[in-house]
Amino acid sequence: MKTLRVGIASREGYRKRTTAIAKGEYIPSKDEPRVWFESLGTLSQVLSDQNRDLLTLILQTHPQSLNELAERSGRATSNLSRTLRKMEQYGLVRFEQGPNRQLVPRVNYWGVELDLPFQVDASNRTRSLVGVDSQREPGAQSALRSRHHSSPIHNLSSGHNVSTNITEYVNLAKKVADLGCIYPESGLALLPLNFESAKSIAELRHASQTSTIRKLFLNDGLPLSEIVERSQRPPYVKNKSSALVLPIIYFSASLYSQNPTLVNIALNVVSNYVFDALRGVGMGREVKLEIVIEKTKGKEYRRITYSGPADGLKTLPDSIREASK
Repeated sequence: MKTLRVGIASREGYRKRTTAIAKGEYIPSKDEPRVWFESLGTLSQVLSDQNRDLLTLILQTHPQSLNELAERSGRATSNLSRTLRKMEQYGLVRFEQGPNRQLVPRVNYWGVELDLPFQVDASNRTRSLVGVDSQREPGAQSALRSRHHSSPIHNLSSGHNVSTNITEYVNLAKKVADLGCIYPESGLALLPLNFESAKSIAELRHASQTSTIRKLFLNDGLPLSEIVERSQRPPYVKNKSSALVLPIIYFSASLYSQNPTLVNIALNVVSNYVFDALRGVGMGREVKLEIVIEKTKGKEYRRITYSGPADGLKTLPDSIREASK
């Protein structure tokens, strides 16, 4: 079990970092934090003395349900559920399915290491580093910090209703074999829009946003697999609708259960990219995204179909939990 490296950065700093990565103006280093808090105040709330004691209790006693943890901690089950869900957003804990479908809390790390450069506002230093000039001052890589949180809430008005549906999906492992594609061993992949219906690799077509999302995932250190060789990459389909159509994101059962932090980071990257892409164009624009979840390894798959405004993307973590049951 490892220590989680976290950082502090503003929303503005994160948006500028995302834009710089998408444009190829900045490549994050491997030792940069993967999880970000907006302020020290937020960090101190999530990792208060009481909450750190709770994490220690889980590590030491391995409770088999929230009710058991409530008895041992003296805290109400409803209070524990809210606290642990917040910690789950930052990748600190995960939930496993126990006996009788009860949720079993587990801690992902031994502790937290804070990366905190001495600066008044991370976004101010970010602005000076993502310009077209290539000069880098000492510590520049630690200055371009971002914030990862599982469900960023942007208070935006929209005329679109949020629609999220969960349906059965084609057996991905079998489909990959039938098409002659490469199985995504890492558990994370961007699927072509017509992956389910295509009869051959030559028929596959990617969403026009796929290249940018791929670059953002890789630059954030996500273990992205390619389902075809680079020379066979499907062409991109020009989006003719008014909606922002994103690539299909695939998460394996093992990735979701063993490393939910990576799932949260991937969702953050997409959410913040959408927010940046629509800023100046219209936040009310419809966003379309599909997520494929492997429920049972190699056997059962489910599709989450989202349609709605950018701020509705915050509902996706709950949809993924529901689809994985």
